[in-house]
Amino acid sequence: MERFSGADRALCVREFYKNGNSATVARRKFCSIRHLNAPSTRLIAKWVKKFEETGSTLEKPKSGRPRTSRTAENVDSVTQSIRDDPNLSIRKRAVALNVHRSSLCRILHKDLKLHPYKIQLVQELKPQDAGQRGPTQNIKHGEGSTTQKKFGHL
Repeated sequence: MERFSGADRALCVREFYKNGNSATVARRKFCSIRHLNAPSTRLIAKWVKKFEETGSTLEKPKSGRPRTSRTAENVDSVTQSIRDDPNLSIRKRAVALNVHRSSLCRILHKDLKLHPYKIQLVQELKPQDAGQRGPTQNIKHGEGSTTQKKFGHL
């Protein structure tokens, strides 16, 4: 997502030409009209140059290979699949959705901000275990401890 909209860019370019080709004055006018953080004078000059060359300040569509696996449809289907059965493994979910496993991992990580984890089973501590834990539970930092000497507090 771009920080400044097309209307913001057009305002800067218009103010640039209205005020004697001054990017500084255009920047000040932008601040007074929009009440936002204004673009730098270098950025305004770049927008003016792009406007003179192409007739628009907006970015051109990027060239290159279009996305095939991280499409909006695939992201939506993965989201729905997770809502339906959150305990399904990535491999089984990839087969069910007909999406490559690495593509599914990429969708989960980059688009849905979900990260893998492994459930760790630990033993439950019971009240009668308190006496068996040993002396480590009652260690305190005293006046003459080396930690207090190094850092001056604790």
